[in-house]
Amino acid sequence: MKTKVCCLLSAACLFCGSAFADPSCTYDGEMALNGAYIRHGRKEGGTSGRMHIEAELSLPSCAVYGGLTSINMFEDDAVFFYLERDSTDRIRAETGSLNQVAPGIGLYCEFLGSFCADVGYAAHYYSNLKTVSQFLEISFGNKCEKFSNEVYAGLAMDVIFSPRVYVSYDINLRELDVCASGTYAYDLGHLGLDRAIVEGGLHVGFDSTQKPFCIDDFFEFPELGYGMRKHYTYYGGELSLCYRHSPNLTFRLSGHYDGNSAPKDSWANGYIGAEASEGSIGLDLKNKNRGLAWLSAAMAFSF
Repeated sequence: MKTKVCCLLSAACLFCGSAFADPSCTYDGEMALNGAYIRHGRKEGGTSGRMHIEAELSLPSCAVYGGLTSINMFEDDAVFFYLERDSTDRIRAETGSLNQVAPGIGLYCEFLGSFCADVGYAAHYYSNLKTVSQFLEISFGNKCEKFSNEVYAGLAMDVIFSPRVYVSYDINLRELDVCASGTYAYDLGHLGLDRAIVEGGLHVGFDSTQKPFCIDDFFEFPELGYGMRKHYTYYGGELSLCYRHSPNLTFRLSGHYDGNSAPKDSWANGYIGAEASEGSIGLDLKNKNRGLAWLSAAMAFSF
């Protein structure tokens, strides 16, 4: 699996490099600082940095793209714990975070004037799940997968509010996600504020998984409890102020709100727990996400 990710990463890098040699290619990227890392409506980390780089090769009515996304946590928001059941009930705990690198490739095509179909594949590599993996092996002899394969398909319309629907499935996590979203942008140049744009967006989704946080066969243990659910709905929105410094450089400051329908003490809100005869094991985020407001700042560029 590691070889597969390395090959895909190399292919993505080669594809991106070809953008500079082919005039039909475009090259885009974004660097962002986020107050929280939210994925599929659940919080998987605190303050984090995100870097995305992508190359796109234009074809008649279609485009092929390849890129790389890197997410790095700047604070240890997750606490992995292991309770040793002895006379003192000692608790061992370590802080950690869920960094990841995700190379990907895809294809989108325009049809019927205002419709666009998008299909793609991404390989997620979780670089620092060593701590929780060790704890799982101590408790159950169970290993944590550091790699996951995700396929996705989406449909978008080039009309007001830019509606789109995406369906993704992570093969390793057995996670199905469906998300519908829409955005609207207003150019503040009409009010005399040149180069400024206000953007707003809303999204709602449904997520169902069998292996939260890459934990292999975690739901197979009858000891598992703590009100965990395999599925939930989520929702959220954002409001952004954008400044176009140049045609190829844009700065953005955004406010976000995200929430979900899962119970507070569930894996979808940052808690995993399991009881065993010799102890317990779990993961607990410092801040739950039944309703979370956070900020982000980003710089987008293109060539």
